[in-house]
Amino acid sequence: MDRKKQKTTRSGPIEASSKKLDNRFYTIHDKSTKKFRDPRFDEQCGQFRPDKFEQNYHFLTDIRRKELDDLRRRLKKAKNPETKEKIRFLIQRTTNQIQADEEREQTKRIRQKLTKTEQVDHSEQTNEPKSDHSSNRKFVNKSEIKRTKLLEKYKQLKESGGLQKYLERKRKKLTAKDRKRIPTIE
Repeated sequence: MDRKKQKTTRSGPIEASSKKLDNRFYTIHDKSTKKFRDPRFDEQCGQFRPDKFEQNYHFLTDIRRKELDDLRRRLKKAKNPETKEKIRFLIQRTTNQIQADEEREQTKRIRQKLTKTEQVDHSEQTNEPKSDHSSNRKFVNKSEIKRTKLLEKYKQLKESGGLQKYLERKRKKLTAKDRKRIPTIE
């Protein structure tokens, strides 16, 4: 007669066969499955340093630019509308990647310039030689970086002669935005 595990009373022990293994407390470790690690996200492979990454993989920006030229040539030759659409998408994506890289480089350059000027100003005020102690370091705010970027953009537009056009477009955009916010009376 096969007896099932059952409790006779609420606080009593479970009645079970000693001949069969109770699997509730026995776990099997399967060592045959390997865990794969991605070195990009694994902490055992070191920390991520953006500056080192940029140094090591700077050649990718050149490759992207060459790829962009190749895609533009392929777009001119393509005749199928679906293929043209795919190529346009790839061109847009590559252009966005290049712009993001340039933006990152510009931000890095501005941050370095601002920290350098802050350190020079600090050493002039205290009449001490410039040192790399952590107490003398100046952390640049995002607002300062943004302001400096805008100034550089305005200087560049002024040199090229497009500043008035840019400001006019910006003014129109802001007035349109204000019109949308104002409720209409009907």
